Amino acid sequence: MSLRKRLQKLEIIVSAKADDDGRTAYQTDEWRERWCELANGILATMPLERRQQVVAEAQLDADTWGPITRRVVHLADLGARGFLRKPLSMYALPEALCRLLEDGADFHYVHDCEDCGLEVPTRSRVEMDRLRAERGAQFVSVDDRAVLSTCPRCGGAVKWCGHLLKRDLETWHRQLAEIEGKKAGPTGEGRTTEGSTS
Repeated sequence: MSLRKRLQKLEIIVSAKADDDGRTAYQTDEWRERWCELANGILATMPLERRQQVVAEAQLDADTWGPITRRVVHLADLGARGFLRKPLSMYALPEALCRLLEDGADFHYVHDCEDCGLEVPTRSRVEMDRLRAERGAQFVSVDDRAVLSTCPRCGGAVKWCGHLLKRDLETWHRQLAEIEGKKAGPTGEGRTTEGSTS
């Protein structure tokens, strides 16, 4: 059976479970189509064995799903409802991230690659609580949440909201240069705030 047919079967199973519990209003035919498209897109970023594992697990009761299956289903649901704001490639699950999820990392905090934007899992809340207790501190650094310091896909730096903050900083520097260029005028001479040249 092809992966697409398995995904369609999976979507039917997930929808049937939702119907048993009282189907929610957002689960329209359009939602189902988008959900399958997104789940397929995320699965395509994973190694074959991981894809097969997710498809097999997702046909079982949701309480038995592993962390990778929960992540794929969660992302597909968010995307189908229009809540994913970044390109799907930023939610990829290469082998390195799958292993981290299996080892207890999660996606409760937004850490991503500054360069390619890949979202990277962080320490779990339980692990963060243990770290706080160990240090005798109420708070720990944002950097302490990170499990990885470099992106497994491109080698870029992984930071809290790294991709967004790097883009914001680049935009700020570009706008600052444009403002400075306007102040200098066409001859390069600076102007005062009153408009007279200095």
